[in-house]
Amino acid sequence: MLSLLKSWNYKEDLAQLKKMFRLFFPRGKSEVTLFIVFFLIYGSLATFMALATNITDQPTVKTDAYFSFDNALISHHGFQNLEGHPLMALFTFPIIYVGIIFNLIFATVKAKALFLVLVCTYLVSSSIIYIYRYLKEIINLNGYITYLLISFYATTSTLIILSFTFESYTYSLFLLTFSLYYYSYRIKNQLATPFSINIILAISLGGITITNFVKGLIPILFIPNDLKLIIKRVSIISAIFISILIVLEIKENIFSNIQNRLDLFIIDSTLVYKYIIDFFWGAAILFPEIIKSGYYGGPIEVISTDFYTGWWQYLIVSLIFIFMIGGSILNYKNKLIYIPILFFMVDIFIHVIMKYGINEGIIYGGHWIFIIPVLIGWLYKSLKTAQQKALEILLSLLFIALCVNNITQMNTFIKLAQELFPAS
Repeated sequence: MLSLLKSWNYKEDLAQLKKMFRLFFPRGKSEVTLFIVFFLIYGSLATFMALATNITDQPTVKTDAYFSFDNALISHHGFQNLEGHPLMALFTFPIIYVGIIFNLIFATVKAKALFLVLVCTYLVSSSIIYIYRYLKEIINLNGYITYLLISFYATTSTLIILSFTFESYTYSLFLLTFSLYYYSYRIKNQLATPFSINIILAISLGGITITNFVKGLIPILFIPNDLKLIIKRVSIISAIFISILIVLEIKENIFSNIQNRLDLFIIDSTLVYKYIIDFFWGAAILFPEIIKSGYYGGPIEVISTDFYTGWWQYLIVSLIFIFMIGGSILNYKNKLIYIPILFFMVDIFIHVIMKYGINEGIIYGGHWIFIIPVLIGWLYKSLKTAQQKALEILLSLLFIALCVNNITQMNTFIKLAQELFPAS
């Protein structure tokens, strides 16, 4: 650590930090145009959900009002549980306080609700821009396929829902897509990444969702540095994060409830494969049927999803998975592809192998859904011209099916939101 401090050029780090923060915003005409288009589309939906219903901020069912999200609780308290999201309040409280100020100015609680959902719209729209950059600058894609993959990504059920859901997953989606682009760009161009940026991105990811801390470390393994230096950086960042958790445990006893939380995710083993395929994998992309269900067996009804019922639903999500596997295999010699693959493997280990939260798998899409356009983009790049054309046609058909299904199911969602959580 002393050697790192001695070699630390803080002026250069500050300069790099400024450059990094500028990358958070759209650059150039195409990025600005894309951002505005998606912000307007998502923003229209988010505005309606905030003003025409109480589902984003209703006071009675603060958790699990739809798909097991805790956004209503977070919009009031800034976080749901410290053991899973130890530093989330640092990211949510400033936004919530601004929302409270808007309430005072406009004399309505809906001002805060509208502000919070538009923040979500901004974060989701920004994530689309980062994936757009990745496709263009890292994979070197251009033209129709780039916009097709971006549109496919933007129409997934995860992005539609997160565009108005003030949750940890929305913040994670924003930071994960940015980290993937930023590190991939640095690695591709053989640029060293300042240690301060390594710390900021890893601690931010882990602070919002503790399991994503590992994803903050993965890209560091591939940066152009001496192996000993990489090990030192990973060790120091890990020590800092663990120290933060220890301090929080001493002050807040954050891990006292962890066993109770784990017990909530014990599921019927006979349905585990349905949960994995239909909820964890499929529902994050393609909505199953949206239904009403009892709130923990009580009289209050909330919005949930059923399992898939049609062969065509399994066909769509299976083809997408095959395309991702194909992109991974055909580009196995390219070290850049291992960053998104390892990102996804973290989620597979937690939710598929360990089965944590697998019965609520739809909500975890924000941690990995961006892997789809990235790996399919790599697949496209590795194909011959005729094969690329065939893939474009097939993806176009899948995109049409995705649009029809998800728009139809969102129409159902909106009707249920108005019925169960009408605006007050």
